[in-house]
Amino acid sequence: MALDANGNAGFTFEGSGMANLVYGSYTGSAWATTVVESGSDVGSGSSLIYSGTTANIAYRGVNTIGDYTLNYAAGSPDSWAITTVDSAANPRHTSIAMSPDGSPAIAYFDEAGLGAADDRVSYSYKSGGTWHTEVVHGSGALRSGGVGLGFGSTGTPLIGYSADTGAYDPLRFGQRDSGGVWSETTLGGSQHVARYVSLDLDSQGDPYIAYIDTDTNAVYVDWWNGTAWSSDLVAQGDYATAWEDRHYLDMAVDSANNVHLIYYDPVTKQINYRERLAGGTVWSPNRTLATASGDAAWLNLDMGLFDQPVFSYYDTGDSSVYFGQGEGRPIPEPSTVAAFTLGLLALFLWRRSRRPAPTASRFTS
Repeated sequence: MALDANGNAGFTFEGSGMANLVYGSYTGSAWATTVVESGSDVGSGSSLIYSGTTANIAYRGVNTIGDYTLNYAAGSPDSWAITTVDSAANPRHTSIAMSPDGSPAIAYFDEAGLGAADDRVSYSYKSGGTWHTEVVHGSGALRSGGVGLGFGSTGTPLIGYSADTGAYDPLRFGQRDSGGVWSETTLGGSQHVARYVSLDLDSQGDPYIAYIDTDTNAVYVDWWNGTAWSSDLVAQGDYATAWEDRHYLDMAVDSANNVHLIYYDPVTKQINYRERLAGGTVWSPNRTLATASGDAAWLNLDMGLFDQPVFSYYDTGDSSVYFGQGEGRPIPEPSTVAAFTLGLLALFLWRRSRRPAPTASRFTS
C-alpha cells in the first residue's frame, strides 16, 4: 500500500491463480484495477511507492516458469514502462524507495538457487540511466524475515533483514558507505529469530526496525538513538507456529518522530496497535483494531497528512483487503475500517509512503 501526492491509495498484488501483476488505485471516487504485466507467476513479492502521482513498482518477473527476474515498472494505469533490473534474480520480497536524487532503488530477498544456503539480500539502484546491483548479504538470508529499505540523512542506503547463523536468525542492519562497500550489524540479540522486518526513518534520518522474534514470542522495535542502538520489547504473543511468510507486522514513524506499530496475534486473530511518543520510553496500551476471520497477513501502516495512522491487511478468511484510517493522531478508529473484496490467492502489499489518505471505500477486483 502507498499513497500518491494527491492522497489517493494504491495497491500492488499477484492476481488470482498466481498470475499477473495487478495495480489497484483509488481515483478519488472509485477503485479500479489494471494488469501491469501478465503471465503465470508474475507479480510475486511486489512493493510500491509514488513519485508524485507516478507509480513505481518492484516485483518478480518471469522468463519461463522457474526462471525469474527482478522487474521494475513505472507509470500509470494508461501506460507502463517495464524494465528487467536483475535477470538472474528470484526475488521473493522487494522493498522499493526513491533515492535522494529521485531515482528508484530496490532491496530484495533473492532466492538465488534451489536451496536456502545461497539465499541472499541484494540492492539495485538506478544511476545515469543504468541499473546497478550489489550483494548486501551473500548467503543464508531468511525468506520470512522480509526486507526494508530507506535512505539516511546523508543519502546512505539502509536495509533491515534477517539471516541465518546456524541455530538462530538474528536481525541484521546493512549500510553502504560512499565507496559502495556494505557493512553489517547484528541487532536485537544473537539468539533471536527475526521475522517480518519493517524499517522506517525519523526526521533526522535515523533508522527504526520492527520485527517479531518467534523464538521468544515477542514484538521488538530497535532504533538508532544517535550514538548507539536501543531496543524495546513492545508486546508478547504466541508466534511459535507463525513460520508462514505473511508479514504479520508493520511500523511507521510520523513527522513528529512518534513511532506507530501494528501487529497480528495468530492466536486471538487480532490486529493490534501501539504507539510510543517521541523521546518517550513507554508504549501506549494495546488497542485492537480488528479481528480477522482467517489470518491477517501483509499488514501495512502509513501516516497521513496530519499524522493520522492509515493501515491495511489481507484477511485469508474472506479473501479481502481491509483498509482503515485514524480520525486524527494517534489512534486508528475501527469504525473507519472498510473491506475491499479481492478474491486473490496471493496478495503482496508492502511499501509505505508519506502521503495523506483517502476516505475508505470498497475495492473490488
